[in-house]
Amino acid sequence: RRCTIEVRGNDHDDGDMTSRRVRTVPGALTIFVVDDDARLRSVIGELAEAAGDCRLWDTAATGEEALDRLARCDGDDRPDVVLLDVELPGIDGLAVARRQLAVDPATRSVLMSTHAADDLPPDAVSGGVLDFVSKVELSPSRLSSFRALL
Repeated sequence: RRCTIEVRGNDHDDGDMTSRRVRTVPGALTIFVVDDDARLRSVIGELAEAAGDCRLWDTAATGEEALDRLARCDGDDRPDVVLLDVELPGIDGLAVARRQLAVDPATRSVLMSTHAADDLPPDAVSGGVLDFVSKVELSPSRLSSFRALL
């Protein structure tokens, strides 16, 4: 598969959106990062680039922003994985994953948090939620490993 991804990210949490073009990458695993920490979104983008087989699809700072962005994309322009912070302002990451799954059953989400997986509800990793990753475990190889979950 060949995709060209336009990354739109919030460099600062003040609503100032920036946009940049990312080169076309054959077969890249595209990741939509949803986290209220602008620095973490940027770091995950760098980790995706370092992985070589992953690319940042887009970023969002809130659950509402993520659902809006996903609603505006067509079937061919969807991310492979939505990487969601569990604790977001407004709609939390688990609720975003469940709402998006109800709209588009093909959506695949991975939850992330600074907390342990034991702190999640028992049914959190089910259906369209493929996995949970601790933010401290994020690395290029961990992002690449999401491909095996698809």
